[in-house]
Amino acid sequence: MAKQSYVDFVADLKSRLGEDEAMRRAVGGDFFAVGALQRQLLESLGLRDGQCVVDVGCGSGRLACQLAAYEHLRFMGFDVVPDLISYAKRLCHRDDWEFDVTDGARIRVADGTADFVCFFSVFTHLLQEDCYRYLQEAMRVLRPGGRIVLSFLEFRLIAHWPMFNARSGHLNQFIERDTLLAWARQLGLVVESIHGGDQPHIPLHEDVTWEDGRVMRGKGHLGQSVAVLRVPSPPVATAVQEDTAPSQPHAPEPLPSPIIRIAAARAYVGVGAANLRLSIMVRQNCDLWVRASTRILQQQGYGHLLAAPSLLFFDATGSAIAANAGWQTLPQTTQGMLRELLPAAGSEAQGLDGTDAGLWLQLADGEYSIAVADRQGKEGLIDLEVFQALPSRLR
Repeated sequence: MAKQSYVDFVADLKSRLGEDEAMRRAVGGDFFAVGALQRQLLESLGLRDGQCVVDVGCGSGRLACQLAAYEHLRFMGFDVVPDLISYAKRLCHRDDWEFDVTDGARIRVADGTADFVCFFSVFTHLLQEDCYRYLQEAMRVLRPGGRIVLSFLEFRLIAHWPMFNARSGHLNQFIERDTLLAWARQLGLVVESIHGGDQPHIPLHEDVTWEDGRVMRGKGHLGQSVAVLRVPSPPVATAVQEDTAPSQPHAPEPLPSPIIRIAAARAYVGVGAANLRLSIMVRQNCDLWVRASTRILQQQGYGHLLAAPSLLFFDATGSAIAANAGWQTLPQTTQGMLRELLPAAGSEAQGLDGTDAGLWLQLADGEYSIAVADRQGKEGLIDLEVFQALPSRLR
């Protein structure tokens, strides 16, 4: 929705409904239920008192009023409609918080200030280039390890199609998960999780009651899908003890590895869908090793990992030609060989167990694709690696 049309929309609501009702309707209704879900989502991601939250598209204070009880929390809210900003200020009774009218994809916050930047129901009404610019801005204002929490609409969910078909007079933008993954990869953001809007995923320590009487207990969801992206933390420096012994001659360069990594991908696999799919081209007969693993993700401290990955390998016609649902099903000789070879190719040899899936394939020239799913029907992050073996070194 363009800025002026949104301003006019809010003014029309106020003229017909009165201020309180208009301010709640202007941000989509269910003001208190949605705000409580947003707050508990942030709390599940580690929000604590004393941190800094930036709420882009804060509206009339739906999230802000839920956070007002955090005595030492710093909060900065931005919106394009002055009436919404004014109402949010009054609603929260927090003179120490900042609310401001914004225009354009600029977040007026100092670099490295925030722990969370939220975009609830914001990317749903922006052009994609503006969404990307906002992500760039969010990276600038976040501290290392800070999180971007955004909601979005996607075509994969039937429940979102009415928004696409609606003739509302304003933009309802849909963003596919592949787009979010590409943006994150380009910006160097870590994708912590992506949850469909129809799947309960927000841990609730308080029940949430909707205006129609529905009560969410245990886990809740917003209706819109949610992605959580994280600014990587810098590597921890380790002290290096100065060596006073005489210098030693350099070791000889190692021989080339008999196995080389030719492709890698990291993605979030959704429920009931093999939505990590990697295409490869084989230009000469070769042996390939394909691995789906969470080991490195665990070591790097990621959450929401794929519990039980499985692999499917397809030829150019789309026919499945191989599958594996666990490392332990591979022949013992293959397991032993790969434990020895993978470290030389820059991969992690430990943890090659039931939490991994792997395929060893002898392939002719042609196009192939690899898909990853979860054999327990769950969702989460996964690493996919493809290695080419040099047959002369293995046989």
